[in-house]
Amino acid sequence: MKYAGFTSSFIIASMYTFLTFLVIYYMGYELTTKIYYPVLFIMETIEISIISDFKIIFIFLWSGIILKIMACDYYVIAYTFSKLTHIPYKKVVLLLGPSL
Repeated sequence: MKYAGFTSSFIIASMYTFLTFLVIYYMGYELTTKIYYPVLFIMETIEISIISDFKIIFIFLWSGIILKIMACDYYVIAYTFSKLTHIPYKKVVLLLGPSL
């Protein structure tokens, strides 16, 4: 478990460092500080003949990550609420379901 955690942390840190270096090298630090999302700006400028718009694919993949995070948050909220109020977990899930 520790090995997988360290490996994934190293991969994410190296990808972030590489992307940051690439963005600053490609656009310069003056332009990078003025744009809110420089990585998306670079993705818009890259043209790939097979994929017409890379930004749509990036947003689609990112929405999957957001849904996973929301599911984990919903589980934690429902579990905590059921323990605090001593209401069975299944009833709490049905109670909190419409609030999504």
